[in-house]
Amino acid sequence: MSVQLTEHRFLKIHYELKETWKQTTDYLLCSPDFHGHPRRDCVVLATDDPAKPVFGRLLLLFTYTVDNVKYPLALVEPFDGQGQHGQWWLKRDIDVGFYHLYSNPHIPSEIFSIYSIIRGALIVPDFTKEGEYLIVDVVDADMFLRIKELFSRVEM
Repeated sequence: MSVQLTEHRFLKIHYELKETWKQTTDYLLCSPDFHGHPRRDCVVLATDDPAKPVFGRLLLLFTYTVDNVKYPLALVEPFDGQGQHGQWWLKRDIDVGFYHLYSNPHIPSEIFSIYSIIRGALIVPDFTKEGEYLIVDVVDADMFLRIKELFSRVEM
């Protein structure tokens, strides 16, 4: 049995836009040295429950090959959508209206098939609160519609 592991630093994800149903592409980077700094893009991943996708940061892109069968995989650091109160993503930033995610060192990194990546995501640190991040849903119309659909189920 032959086994090979190949690291990658670039990934193209094709997906259908929510507003026009046209195909588009996200170019995702995962590199320890991109112009002198690490670059680890964030993604939205599909799960068994469509109402609860995983938001995470790419740590490693690789292909695991066993006997000439290739398995493209991603090691992802998931963000915690529950935060301190155990409620799933109910916290919305008062000032800018973005939803919060949390970095939780107790959640282990996970390996996902790259086919579960829905699209890239712009997730930025909340500089007023350590370990908290904001999902920027106004980056494009598709992300706005996806977040609106996702959070319409949990709004109070």
